[in-house]
Amino acid sequence: MYYRNIRESYGDFRTPIYLGFSLEAGRASNENDRYSDTSWRKAGSLFVGADTLLGSIYLAVGHTIDGSSAVYLYWGRPR
Repeated sequence: MYYRNIRESYGDFRTPIYLGFSLEAGRASNENDRYSDTSWRKAGSLFVGADTLLGSIYLAVGHTIDGSSAVYLYWGRPR
């Protein structure tokens, strides 16, 4: 994962604004199923976040190599 505070670089924002990306890989298997899929899954995401007066706000879009996608919106601290 890499992110950068762009507050001063791309404008005179009053609040810190962060842009970033992540690259991910993982796998899972079921001990009871010897035919379970154990291949590595690869994915990535792009995100923007800000520290606002109403709390932290975080928006991300993720995509896997096999075509699955997800959109996340967090307000406050992700759990």
